[in-house]
Amino acid sequence: MGNDDDNVSPHGVYPTRGEDQWVALACEDDAAWASLCTLLGREDLAGMGLERRLRARRDLDDAISLWTRSQQRDDAVALLQAHGAAAHRVQGSADCASDPQLAHLGHFVVAEHPVHGTTTVEGPRSRLSRTPPKVAHAGPTIGQHSEDILREVLGYDDARITEIAMAEALQ
Repeated sequence: MGNDDDNVSPHGVYPTRGEDQWVALACEDDAAWASLCTLLGREDLAGMGLERRLRARRDLDDAISLWTRSQQRDDAVALLQAHGAAAHRVQGSADCASDPQLAHLGHFVVAEHPVHGTTTVEGPRSRLSRTPPKVAHAGPTIGQHSEDILREVLGYDDARITEIAMAEALQ
């Protein structure tokens, strides 16, 4: 279904001005849709109920894209939200790293990596009261756990592991 939704229309991601700049949009009810139509200058579409919007979703996507392409991403988000649509900018990595809400939620944490040193990684999603989350490291290096896997998971003995290492299959 991609970005489509059986119960919300329009519901998608639309291009804005600039290279690879997008806005996500959802009109969750008829009132938000009618208000969006006013913003788009397409009052002729305002009376469409959900069923008609679902059937015409591609044409509506085209009409919305025509408007969003003329807008700066953050300006489009502000206008869409002001008109009752659920909207947010589609964020790349740099946007996420500077997002105040993600910072407030502690989404990114600093961890040590044996090769790269201090680095920032995404933190745990769940926060449980009796088992608080902890990031122990930034991720393994290539092959860091190979011997453990060969021995503990696959059940290989020292002779077999030595044979694999001598064949340079662990490099």
